[in-house]
Amino acid sequence: MNNRNEVKVVSLLRLICVVLLFALMSNNVYASECNVAQLDDVPEKIYTATEQMPQFPGGEAALMKYMRNNIKYPVIAIENGTQGNVIVQFVVKKDGTIGTVKIVRGLSPELNKEAIRLCKSLPKFIPGTMKGEAVNVWYTSVVSFRL
Repeated sequence: MNNRNEVKVVSLLRLICVVLLFALMSNNVYASECNVAQLDDVPEKIYTATEQMPQFPGGEAALMKYMRNNIKYPVIAIENGTQGNVIVQFVVKKDGTIGTVKIVRGLSPELNKEAIRLCKSLPKFIPGTMKGEAVNVWYTSVVSFRL
């Protein structure tokens, strides 16, 4: 009976250690992803949500129109009939310019590259704010590729 309790305690301790190890590893992965973005071109904190989120001049409809009018569909993607949505994330910096751009869900290397190019070409946004001050904010959008 005493051995069974000891085995249960040891098993529980092992489980706790695994959970703590996983939590620490998850935290380090998240921190390193943030640091990559920060080291790239924005040395300050990057928010994922703010009191006032960044806005494209003219709103979301104007952003989609800009993307439709400025997309350069890669020839190879046209030949292959590749179409769909690429989900992108980019940093809208304090001054409204676009910083780091990354693909959240891609389609093909050619369309992913075009989505990044398109996002980097965006005109200035109205920056996001916290407590009345402009801050760097991650912004998620969809780039639609339709033939």
